[in-house]
Amino acid sequence: MKKTIHLWLAIILVVTILVGSLSLLVPQQNVQAAQTDQYLQSIKKKGYITVGLSADYPPYEFHKTIKGKDKIVGFDIDVAKKIAKDLGVKLRIDEMQFDSLLGALKTGKIDMIISGMSKTPERAKEVTFSHTYLAAKQKILIRKSDVDKYKTTMDFNNVSVGAQKQTTQEELAQTQLTGSKVTSLAKFTDLVLQLENKKIDAIVAEGPVGQAYVDQNKSLTLINPGFTNSIKNTAVALPKDSPALTAKVNQSIDEIKSQKLMPKYQKAANKLMFSKQSFFKEYGSYYVKGA
Repeated sequence: MKKTIHLWLAIILVVTILVGSLSLLVPQQNVQAAQTDQYLQSIKKKGYITVGLSADYPPYEFHKTIKGKDKIVGFDIDVAKKIAKDLGVKLRIDEMQFDSLLGALKTGKIDMIISGMSKTPERAKEVTFSHTYLAAKQKILIRKSDVDKYKTTMDFNNVSVGAQKQTTQEELAQTQLTGSKVTSLAKFTDLVLQLENKKIDAIVAEGPVGQAYVDQNKSLTLINPGFTNSIKNTAVALPKDSPALTAKVNQSIDEIKSQKLMPKYQKAANKLMFSKQSFFKEYGSYYVKGA
């Protein structure tokens, strides 16, 4: 009887050891798998990341003439530089229209999107989003002379409202500004020019973006119409099935937040928007001619 008990105890001990060993192996395998993926390997091999963006969205990203050379600047560029530095690679920028970015990422033309893109359920079906690096409230940019006309989302019946194509702002204009006539354009700067020229009467815009234009043009102002779910979480868009690359990007974003770098990035971007030459003369005419 004692032999039988000892035998069963031995069997139980062996099984326990085996199960414990297997449980230790699985996390190790997961850690190893998360250390690299095909996208991170490709970036490391070529030695640079290609970031896709639409450089018509100050202060996120915009064109600026610096020492006689046209450069793309803004706090999204600083985020991109931080990620590239942390990955130990160089940064390359591929500029395109905002509504072309998702397609470029899915086809491998770019490695990631850093272009003021918000997390939405629809986009999350196509891409992987990083941690949020900026949360911004949605507002409406109008001419200051019209400030008494527009107070809430109910005041835009038969009003021409602009929004950038395939954006959260376009969706808000279409779904929450009752009876409005929505004009969707690829470039935000073109929308501002249409607002100034009275071809449209309002633009749905993020708070930081709208405020940048108000700071440059005293004939414009921002209103808070009371959008439902007005906070937009901005993140980096990455390819599906890129756990290692996503983890690396998240690490950089977490450091940006913990080290409070974003306010510094925003301050630098806003400073670049101010120059002796009028922002709209320098920047607006660039887009009138076409990028």
